[in-house]
Amino acid sequence: MSAVNNAAHYFLTANSPQGFVSRFSELSNVQDGWHMLILKGSPGCGKSTFIENLFLLLSHREPHPELIHCTADPTKLDAAVFPTLKFCVVDGTRPHSLEPRYPGVYEHTLDLSIYLNTDRLESYRDKIIALTNESEMTSKRAVRFVSAAGSLISDTYRMALEETDIGKIRKYAARLAAREMKPRAKGSGKEIPRLLSCVTQEGIMMFLDTPSVLCDRVCLIEDEYGSVNRLLLQALKDHALRAGYDVVTCYCPISPFEKLEHLFIPALRMGYMTSNHWHPITVSDCRTIHARRFLNLDALKTKKARIRFNRKASLELLGEAGKLIHEAKLIHDDLEAYYGNCMDFSELDTLAQGVAAKVLEKNPEIL
Repeated sequence: MSAVNNAAHYFLTANSPQGFVSRFSELSNVQDGWHMLILKGSPGCGKSTFIENLFLLLSHREPHPELIHCTADPTKLDAAVFPTLKFCVVDGTRPHSLEPRYPGVYEHTLDLSIYLNTDRLESYRDKIIALTNESEMTSKRAVRFVSAAGSLISDTYRMALEETDIGKIRKYAARLAAREMKPRAKGSGKEIPRLLSCVTQEGIMMFLDTPSVLCDRVCLIEDEYGSVNRLLLQALKDHALRAGYDVVTCYCPISPFEKLEHLFIPALRMGYMTSNHWHPITVSDCRTIHARRFLNLDALKTKKARIRFNRKASLELLGEAGKLIHEAKLIHDDLEAYYGNCMDFSELDTLAQGVAAKVLEKNPEIL
């Protein structure tokens, strides 16, 4: 969809060494009065378009909207989040299935397949089954390439970790936090996990406009090995949370539950971002932290050949994964065409307008 100036763009799923993983359950907080609309339905039934239409209807009432993009096809949306309205809408179908835990009071389900002409769809039965199986098989092949690349990247990380001065990093993080993160009156902050980059059909893709939405200042951490930035960002995250700041934590798609790549503190309009050969980042007039100050570089030189091999081979493997993701996307496009051929889209705009009206009814103070 077209860019919206105040929207932060993310992924929340990834083809990772652990398989296809989703962090959709962390989109919002059931304990904080949120409501989640879970969309159900077939491929090609208009879920992404419905999310986009709902976003356009609500974004002018939301100062901090988020758009969550599809990993398989970043031009499509998997979710839209409205923090001020305490509302989000999400595609809850495979492979990132979501089922209500608190139906009716937190999650609300809307099945768009009620507008499908199932009698007409039956004539495509064999083709739909074959395409579905082929798409899933191709996606699984892509994951195997990502997994192989992840093993090599992890090998480099472990070698670097052996030569990393962990104590020095912790002391540096404490000094940095003391200078930048003055304690707030309230209690601990909360973590908002997201993915800023992902392995897609176009290779490694990053939403480079999102940092400017979240912060005015960025500090770059240049780290080609992945040990220093991981430890430093984790320490800074812990300091920020203890000081009472909410943080947006962007994880590495190769290790989407463990390895931090970027950290943003919106209340301070401050961010810390990792720059390396996977995703080089250029920011004018910013501070740069060089990982080498925390590394035993002489010891790492003895492992230079192995590190070089890991880098070259992992890049090739991720390139092959991207080709397979593209292939799976084309197969899925054919699948969507069959379903879309049997779908009545005429009611979806009215349906989106009705949902938007209900959301705004619950938030009269922002009208």
